[in-house]
Amino acid sequence: MALEKFIKVGNTATEEKVAIWSKGQIGINRVLVEKRNLKQYKKVVMFFDPAIGQMVFQFTNEETAAGAVNISYIKNNVALISAKPYLCYFGIDHEVSKKYPAHFDEASNTLSLLVSEGVVTVSKKKSKPKVEPVVSETATAQPSVDPAVAPEVPASPAQPVV
Repeated sequence: MALEKFIKVGNTATEEKVAIWSKGQIGINRVLVEKRNLKQYKKVVMFFDPAIGQMVFQFTNEETAAGAVNISYIKNNVALISAKPYLCYFGIDHEVSKKYPAHFDEASNTLSLLVSEGVVTVSKKKSKPKVEPVVSETATAQPSVDPAVAPEVPASPAQPVV
């Protein structure tokens, strides 16, 4: 019998996706960052079209671009944008985390998302079940003391009146 080696096969993503997390961050997945060569950009300018619910992100390296926000790149080439003020200003719901299909226009170097295409994401972290403490009522028994045998307890000194 021949032995076969197990090689961990990862879940290779192939779709360009953008996530908007409940904390107000926008995450651009590795596939989109690598395929569109977004790591070369340091800033993004964000727009919103309320008539159709479209978010548009224009990537730039212009340090003086009005309203430009920094892009951070973390492990595995995932891009992060702090966008809570943007989301709140335009009333874009971010109470729950959602994933959006990305629409990238290479001619204008813009990424667009439609609010209506957002799908609620489910956290992969397993939450611990809440355990409620058991509270039982216990009666405290007072020792029975025979007044004839009990020692005399001195009275506490009176507090001076100020």
